[in-house]
Amino acid sequence: MTLVVLFTIQRLKSLLYIFSLHMASSPPDPNSEIRKRNFRYVQIDAVGVSISNVASPFLPVFLTRLGASNFQVGLLSSIPGVTGLVLALVVGRFLQTRRNIVPWYSLSRLMVISCYALTVENKTALHHQVITGKSEPVDAEKQTSHFLILSDILSDNGYEHYEISNYALPGFRSRHNSSYWKNKPYHGFGPSAHSFDGKNKRRWNVSNNSDYINQLSIGRLPFEEENLTETQQINEYIMTALRTMEGIDKELFSFKFGKDNMNMLFQQCEKNIINGRLINENERIKLSREGKLFADGIATDLFF
Repeated sequence: MTLVVLFTIQRLKSLLYIFSLHMASSPPDPNSEIRKRNFRYVQIDAVGVSISNVASPFLPVFLTRLGASNFQVGLLSSIPGVTGLVLALVVGRFLQTRRNIVPWYSLSRLMVISCYALTVENKTALHHQVITGKSEPVDAEKQTSHFLILSDILSDNGYEHYEISNYALPGFRSRHNSSYWKNKPYHGFGPSAHSFDGKNKRRWNVSNNSDYINQLSIGRLPFEEENLTETQQINEYIMTALRTMEGIDKELFSFKFGKDNMNMLFQQCEKNIINGRLINENERIKLSREGKLFADGIATDLFF
């Protein structure tokens, strides 16, 4: 982990640049000198990244003992790989002093930033720290404040808040998680992995490692599956679409589920449109800045 913390900004930019080549919708020129140099940096830093991944399960307790705030612990535990390790140290330390953090973002130009609120799961080391008084419990008001501050900082620096927990520079949205929000088909490999056909069929592999391996050894893929009802499909679309900056596409909803269901959905939206948590414009219904703080509750209100 020490190797990762000591990464220079240039090395971090190099690593993120390589990631962006695979994840961006419009990747940079593959023959550029910048790309060649970045690949050399990434090869050198690969050992440090591997060490950080091995250490990641112990980060919550380690950071708590160092006096890290709930927000810092949450960021480090939730953002995958080296991005989270380095970014959280900076954001957690300077989040409440916006003037100090803006130049850093302008300099580093991270392509994609994922930010999640900390949750304390039962029977974890962090949960034990909380119930024994060694770590502060999650402060909802601070989480709200940090969410809004971070959103303002990134928006001011040209980032799209393209999904509740994800920000990206234009053209660099993650294709991986964007497929979830757009109900595109995807395949999952390995124990507990989930797959979706993009229509109404979802399947998940068994979670037991031994069972999974034994079944594969005799030529069987061990999984369960379900066929989603129309109501389930509607609710999933509402839940995923509302999380994105584009929101619910009324024309698409009418095409897939019928005009009667669209009219019913709009009636259910009216309360939150009036109170300013939903915005109805350009044939779309999307969350306002305040509405993003209540995304799950609003989606539940709209469920059929």
